[in-house]
Amino acid sequence: MKLVKSHLRSREIGDCMKFFSLLIISALSLSLVGCTVKVGGGSKTVNDVVTENLELRKEVKELNEELELRMAEVKALHQQVQAGKEPIPGAEAPVLSRIKLGRYSGPISTEGQGGDTQVVAYVQPEDQLGRMLPVAGIGTLQVVYIPDEGEPRMVIDKRFNAKSWQEAYRSNFTGTHYTLKADLPSDMPPGTYDCTLRVTFRQTDTGAVFSTQLPIKIMREAFTPLNEGENVNAAGTASGQAAQETVADESEAVNEAAADEATGGEMAEPVPEDFQGNDARPEDAQ
Repeated sequence: MKLVKSHLRSREIGDCMKFFSLLIISALSLSLVGCTVKVGGGSKTVNDVVTENLELRKEVKELNEELELRMAEVKALHQQVQAGKEPIPGAEAPVLSRIKLGRYSGPISTEGQGGDTQVVAYVQPEDQLGRMLPVAGIGTLQVVYIPDEGEPRMVIDKRFNAKSWQEAYRSNFTGTHYTLKADLPSDMPPGTYDCTLRVTFRQTDTGAVFSTQLPIKIMREAFTPLNEGENVNAAGTASGQAAQETVADESEAVNEAAADEATGGEMAEPVPEDFQGNDARPEDAQ
């Protein structure tokens, strides 16, 4: 019985010590929140160090995932070398057969006004069964203006290397595609332009070249910044003054026409200041 009591007492003492230890650690943590520590010769807060540590852990995790993918790729290639090139009956490997442009490809406005400012191409590579197929390679986005008269002119000619093509891959609620973007020339004058959007892709492993094109209509408008209130007010003031001058000119023209009609088309002589007229009152005449 004494052993049991002593054992319980020792457990209580141990729990109390753990509790006080937690209190001390919590107090130290709170006191260190605003403290500064010397890191690499500079001064950083504990929060900064913790944030950098979390970012480094995130980068390490991403590198580990990429390393696992590369190791799986090497393993798959090793298996392919060992197995040879004998095809499996009934199995058909996907092969890039064409590229096409998504339904929303074309010019867009990124500034809310001023007309179209950018051209976007949603490129969808497809295999022989019409399925979306991720591919590696380089691409080109071109926009050619075709006027009614004269030679076609190149408006956009943008190249995408292997890295930028890989980074253009998107898979979300709008679908799976490669998003290619290019800005229209800033000095492109206002107007409507009938153009052709053309995308060319060269595959890395086969060297095959695929292309597709789409007719688009680019609409450029005069750009008026909304945040420049002085320009807008100045324009409004100028238009208001012009309207007032127009009204004044019209009123003057109406008065002149009435005067001409009253005088038979001749200019009436100025009225003397001391002229009182037939309706002058007797007290005024005195």
